[in-house]
Amino acid sequence: MARYVLLVGGSASPQEVLGVVANALGWGAPNIIQNKGAWGISGELFEIWAAPASDFDRELSREATGIVANTDVSFWIGKGADMARVYNGMAVASVAVADVFSCGVAMIANGDTVLLVVNEGELRVNSSSGFVQYGVLSSFGRKPSICTLPSL
Repeated sequence: MARYVLLVGGSASPQEVLGVVANALGWGAPNIIQNKGAWGISGELFEIWAAPASDFDRELSREATGIVANTDVSFWIGKGADMARVYNGMAVASVAVADVFSCGVAMIANGDTVLLVVNEGELRVNSSSGFVQYGVLSSFGRKPSICTLPSL
């Protein structure tokens, strides 16, 4: 399984963030599972878990993106998934979280590649990300700035 992490600033709880993600994906009010301080939901494309950000993730996101993460949202994607749909879903969910909570977010792949950053309303997307590769930029609902983002 591949893992993508949405680092979320602001003061919303992991459960609140997970609710916005589920709603953005059109999942309504899914059955939320709690396990060891994390909350999870499953759907067609993803298994998604939200938890308080670790001190390491807080510092890492602050240094790389200027966002002090409060919550980590892990998107787990199975083998053979339709990656255009995956990136579309992550785009919609990322912007929804940033907009609903008026906070910064950053999407990380493979633990070190910054795919997107929404900070102070500005959306920046890594030019080598799947958001560009799979042609889902219109899913953001706003015009992103396509650029090179830092590696962690």
